[in-house]
Amino acid sequence: MREAMVGLCLLVAGLPVLGAEKRQAVDLNVRGVLLLLGVGDKQRTSWEGTARVTAGEIRRVAPWRFRPDDVVDGCGWKTSSHVLQRPPRGNVRMSPTGVVLTVAAPGQATLVVETAQGKFQVALDALAPGRAVSALDGRVRIEEVASAWRVTEGPTENDFPACAVGPNGDVWAVLVQHTPRGPVGLQSYRQRPKDFKDLEPQGGGDQIAVLRFDGRRWSDPVAVTEPGLDVWRPGIAVDSGGRLCVVWTEKRDNNWDLYSKSIEPSQLSRAAAIPAKRLTADPGPDIGPVTAADREGRLWVAWQAWREGQADIWLMQLGGRTQKPLRVSDSPANEWSPAIAADGRGRVHIAYDTYARGNYDVYLRTWSDGQLSPPVAVAASSRFEASPSVACDEAGRVWVAYEQRGDQWGKDTGPLAAVHGSPLYLNGASVHVRVVEGGRLFQPASDPLAALPEALRALNSYPRIAFDRQGRLWLLFRHRHEAIWGGNPAHMMVGGVWLQYATSYDGSRWTEPVFLEASDNLLDVRPALALERSGRLLAVYPSDGRLRHEVLGNEEQRSVFFTSAGVSVPGQVRNDLFAAALPQLGSPDPPELAPVAAATPAPDGPLPFQWRGASQPAGQFDIWVTQLPQ
Repeated sequence: MREAMVGLCLLVAGLPVLGAEKRQAVDLNVRGVLLLLGVGDKQRTSWEGTARVTAGEIRRVAPWRFRPDDVVDGCGWKTSSHVLQRPPRGNVRMSPTGVVLTVAAPGQATLVVETAQGKFQVALDALAPGRAVSALDGRVRIEEVASAWRVTEGPTENDFPACAVGPNGDVWAVLVQHTPRGPVGLQSYRQRPKDFKDLEPQGGGDQIAVLRFDGRRWSDPVAVTEPGLDVWRPGIAVDSGGRLCVVWTEKRDNNWDLYSKSIEPSQLSRAAAIPAKRLTADPGPDIGPVTAADREGRLWVAWQAWREGQADIWLMQLGGRTQKPLRVSDSPANEWSPAIAADGRGRVHIAYDTYARGNYDVYLRTWSDGQLSPPVAVAASSRFEASPSVACDEAGRVWVAYEQRGDQWGKDTGPLAAVHGSPLYLNGASVHVRVVEGGRLFQPASDPLAALPEALRALNSYPRIAFDRQGRLWLLFRHRHEAIWGGNPAHMMVGGVWLQYATSYDGSRWTEPVFLEASDNLLDVRPALALERSGRLLAVYPSDGRLRHEVLGNEEQRSVFFTSAGVSVPGQVRNDLFAAALPQLGSPDPPELAPVAAATPAPDGPLPFQWRGASQPAGQFDIWVTQLPQ
């Protein structure tokens, strides 16, 4: 049996990151197992090893925190724990290494692992998402994760996915494919250049593409637009007849506007030749479209529109005769980050964040029978509350997830600041969920953070929510990883290392979080969620492999790293899309909800100026501001 397993693993060995399953049938029932090797090591230690199962098979071995001299070979690997930092006075800081196994085996099977530091085994039934077990005196941690498979590959940067489900159960994904405009990596100048013409962008550009998952295989991406464009964050929806509508932001004549194409699946091969329809024509930018299909199969798009220097959220119905846009937000401040969902009663719900109170808050409005409801303050404290995601349950309740950071977020901070604000990227980032029902505000009986291990309770961002076929609410969020193992961005890829986790609400508590394989990337990653045919929730997201193939942070590599040439593995910083199926956990109990006190509505009219500083001593010069009459 073991020889057969090794032979199978050799079929995918040597391929970057995850292997070439894209054209092969996708098995949603495989299990991902993360082996974290070298926990607590004080010096570089070999963790070379092999893995097998007593029944079933290991279909893939993928690297986890590998360095250039680490390799996967069939169902085996050669790797060592790594030096994160070597201070001049000792106290070497180490990082574990590891592998992720994709296992197709019955629960009663046993995973057998042999390493240079010893042999151990664990029953697969002993593993569960988000629940780790230890071996070899705690030096190895074994954890079930959500196995992922590669959706795109090739020379382009693939990013900004959005998903929709057709009436036949097909999952459609739209993305941006980017070809670099000029050199990918810039080197340090070693002598004075004659000019900087080599830095001028040449060629390249963006293209919108779609691909389809039919429950067994992902298709190749098919171009929706011609290449060489300047586009951003597309959306996709499918009407009741199965017709695709793709909406995107594109820069033409130095202005960002919304464009769309309506495509029959049978005509997809020539979609790039179909003329695009321009949806907006105002001189201000129209960006960030999000889409939904309502109960009748009508399609909707919400987006951020800048008019006369102010950003608002707008809503439009799409179709043969596009309806007149509706202005959703009406405060004198800027609004951002629209999210949209339709329920089973014909209503369309739009969430967004606003600066109407002098800090970011989350509001919700509902379109029904041709009218918009008054705004509901979902989260309106003095803290930073933003980046909402919205979903509807079968009872008509509207669930909104959002990110929360500290009071006075982004305001002046530091030893010389009179106002003690919250730094942009540190301290207190968390995710929360609230529920709107009949105009009243509720929240789940337990906090999502309460179910998280201590190491995961800080630095969480960009929540995304959706329901699976069983009616279970899933909450996905980004977590900054190097805070766990003691590194910092100087030892990782520029921009930090953020991973995707998922938890679900079973009616009274949140389940243990499960890690989504191959989700390492920067902070602003917004996974697209969609129900596949069997009722499981799919997450589609980009990854650039910054943690699976870690950039060295030692002195030998530091000079290379800071010249932007520190990509130790070919293709390391190229984004590709990956997909993971969330676990099947059964039907939840009816949700337990606790009421939340309603917030004061956002102010109308001009925003008052407010002095937030401490009292100033006499005899001191200050700068003041007042608002002049119109």
